[in-house]
Amino acid sequence: MPTAGRHPDPQSGDFDWASYEELVKDIYEALGRAEGVTIECWGRRCTVQVAGGVPRQVDVLTRHVVGERMYRTAISCKWWNERVDVAHVSDFALTVQDAQLSKGIIVSKMGFTVPATNLARAKGIELVELRNPLDADWEGSITHVQGEIVYCPPPEFRYSLSMTKPGIDPRRRECQGRPIHFATSPDRLVITEPDGQSTTLSQRARSAFPDVVDGAEFAIDFPHGTTLTIPGDEDHPAHGAYLQGVTVQIRVPVPLRTEIEVNAADHIYMIMESLFDGRQFNITSDGEIIELS
Repeated sequence: MPTAGRHPDPQSGDFDWASYEELVKDIYEALGRAEGVTIECWGRRCTVQVAGGVPRQVDVLTRHVVGERMYRTAISCKWWNERVDVAHVSDFALTVQDAQLSKGIIVSKMGFTVPATNLARAKGIELVELRNPLDADWEGSITHVQGEIVYCPPPEFRYSLSMTKPGIDPRRRECQGRPIHFATSPDRLVITEPDGQSTTLSQRARSAFPDVVDGAEFAIDFPHGTTLTIPGDEDHPAHGAYLQGVTVQIRVPVPLRTEIEVNAADHIYMIMESLFDGRQFNITSDGEIIELS
């Protein structure tokens, strides 16, 4: 997603015509980056040569090279408190023509008069509104979301196993068994009962006590000949031991709650719309440029 970076609040005294020009420059630079469009110049020292070699100032000038051809586009930025009139469109169209530029774009804060729009269409000048969001922009949309995000950490199962060392007759387990605590994940401990049925320790515990209750504790006894194996870790001292039983303790962590509140009007910095092709963009307060479908 292209980004134009951060700029001053357009409602504040820190934002003026120069800030508007810089914002326009950043937006077109970001939008054109993927296609190889670059900013040739911008600001008061940005000029093009018209007939007779006379320099004419333009606010932003972009360059786009395709093969052996170079396309240059002049952009005029109007941070005016009134709509752009036909006289400015006529003057700007003449500059684009005399400088033999590929394209001209006028970006306005307040929009354009009907005669200016008609002339721009006839002269091939693109008109763009880049303005503050209005109340009308939010009609039919959800602009405020408030709620709570609840994260429930998974329950913790703590296991204490009683077993007889490998090689000891399982019938002597009463005198050999003792509780052992494992750092190994219970999903890796495989229990095989005398009838050949195998399952992991965690699966066996959950099937024996499916209701997860904080503080619950229960025990599982296994028949003679039940073995414990740890696939992939055959050197572990408990691998191949005879399993007598397991005591399981359940701990359910406290849910983590986070309050959220999102105001769309605070998130949208400016709205940009091209009058002739209908493309619309939201410029966020973080500088992201989001094209609306």
